[in-house]
Amino acid sequence: MASEAQQLAEMKALVEGIADQLCETVDNNFDIRVHTDSDNVQAQKLSLLINFLLENVRRNVGQLAELNEKLETKVEERTELLDLVISGTDDGVWIWYFTEHRIEFSEKWYSMLGLSQSEHNPSPRYWTKRVHPRDRARLYTAIRALIEGRQSSLNIEYRVYHASGGYRWMLCRGACTRNSAGQPHLFAGTQTDITELKSIDPKSGLPNEHYLRECIGDAIDDGEDFSLILFSIDQVDSSSALDEQSGIGYLQELISKALVTGIDIEAVIARVSTTTFAVFKRLPESSEPAAATVRDVSRLVSMFNEAFCKKTQIRFSLGSMTSCELLLTKVEDAMNAAWSVLRHSKRYGCIQHYDQAYREDVSRRLSIEEKLRKGVKNGCVQPWFQPIYSGRNKQLVGFEALARLVCPEKGKISPAEFVPIAEQKSLMWEVGECILRQSMLLAKVMSGGIITRKPCYVAVNVSAQQLVTGKFADFVLALLDEYRLTPDYLRLELTESVLVDNFDVVRSQLSVLRQAGIKIALDDFGTGYSSLSYIRHLPIDVIKIDRSFITDLDSQDRKAAIVKTILSLAELLKLDVVAEGVETSEELAVLNAIQNLSVQGFLFSPPVNEREALTLVKGLNDTPVNQSVKVMSVGPDN
Repeated sequence: MASEAQQLAEMKALVEGIADQLCETVDNNFDIRVHTDSDNVQAQKLSLLINFLLENVRRNVGQLAELNEKLETKVEERTELLDLVISGTDDGVWIWYFTEHRIEFSEKWYSMLGLSQSEHNPSPRYWTKRVHPRDRARLYTAIRALIEGRQSSLNIEYRVYHASGGYRWMLCRGACTRNSAGQPHLFAGTQTDITELKSIDPKSGLPNEHYLRECIGDAIDDGEDFSLILFSIDQVDSSSALDEQSGIGYLQELISKALVTGIDIEAVIARVSTTTFAVFKRLPESSEPAAATVRDVSRLVSMFNEAFCKKTQIRFSLGSMTSCELLLTKVEDAMNAAWSVLRHSKRYGCIQHYDQAYREDVSRRLSIEEKLRKGVKNGCVQPWFQPIYSGRNKQLVGFEALARLVCPEKGKISPAEFVPIAEQKSLMWEVGECILRQSMLLAKVMSGGIITRKPCYVAVNVSAQQLVTGKFADFVLALLDEYRLTPDYLRLELTESVLVDNFDVVRSQLSVLRQAGIKIALDDFGTGYSSLSYIRHLPIDVIKIDRSFITDLDSQDRKAAIVKTILSLAELLKLDVVAEGVETSEELAVLNAIQNLSVQGFLFSPPVNEREALTLVKGLNDTPVNQSVKVMSVGPDN
């Protein structure tokens, strides 16, 4: 029997033999089988166990290899797909290794900025220093918010300098990964060129208002003078050209082409709204800015008329401004000035420049608006009354109340100035209420025994802003009740412009007033397109022949024929008639020869204040007027 030492030596030799065989697995060669020539049962068990383990290892290695091959294939597919998506979207990729202070950009990222791919590893500053100075702070803020965890992703638009000059708009998206400590580790994303989307009007292909504002901002930053012209299409009367096309859209296309080919190449032509275009141009230092702008406006108007007037009559508004006329610090100042003069052009039908005269006019309007707002409260808004007489017997029959703004420091301000301002600033209700109340006070005095014959009425003009509220009729009736005045002492006058909007509301209000016994007069009859239609559809009692038909009536047979026709129509419809603007005895004689009607005008009296109106009432109660009444003139008949 072998000694214990011999057994150990034999077992050691067996183990060493097996270990020598296993050395082949160092090179990942598990395709082996260990064996032993010994009859030792324990050695054979060890050999079997090792072969079993090697079999498991071979099987697992095969599975791992197969899985790794699949993963590699999927990675390749995903990488190829990602490259395809990025290529198709024309995006540039950037990867920021945050802990290494290193950033990498894709070839597309460089190409979209007109750059060749950098041979060195650029720092983040290589990127940010190309960002527009006015956008850089926003980019820094967005990146910091992401790094600090206040935002989960980066999504920001900014401008980047292009190698060819100028800036391109980019949309940058990104996200970051963090380590186990929550610190940012990798920062990656894409950059997309959105210049066309951001700066181009899709319908016309011209730059849009956003791009225009950029140009203005750059000029302000550079300290250069520039001009800005805005013009808007207000009305189109086409003979045939537009009827055969798609209307205003086709016209805008024609205008866009005309501007591109007819305006100086250095000018920026933009479309800022559906019907409004802009021309922006930096002005050389040697030029006279104001004169250069006026020349550009004249060239634009001439080009516009030559291009379109043969086939289409176009009414347009135009306003211009030059930077030297303002102390510009921001884009909004320039845009506000340009829009201001364009609105003035629309309102008054003229080409308007932002110059000293315009600023003085705006200042005066603001001053008048302020005085108007105060005037309706402190009594400076007053009615002045123009007498209305029976033409043949020259008896006083009524007054027309005309609004006046009387300021202690400026005197009387013409209605031609303050009424449009009141309409623009929605003050006509306040002005109208003020005039109506004071007119009723005069009527109340006259109804208290000064005149014992037929009531002497007061006619008050009504604005659209009063009628369209739907509350005017109730307000007037409440005032009549408050002053205990019968309706025959009050007339209400309205012009065709009052009837343009909300016709049904206006008709309803007038019907209520007329049913209460108040007569309704249609002023300036004959000057509008729809006077006859209004007589047919509205509760009208009186028509007032416009002064344009009365002036020189004695020397113009055509006017006399028109007046005769109006009077015949009124007689058939049982309407009262008042002739406005009678200024000569010859005009009065022609009217009297046709028919006995009421007249008003400077032949009898200009508008007078309340005291003078009451004097006229007392003095003319029983005595006909032989000549014009001698009173102080306060301004033109209105």
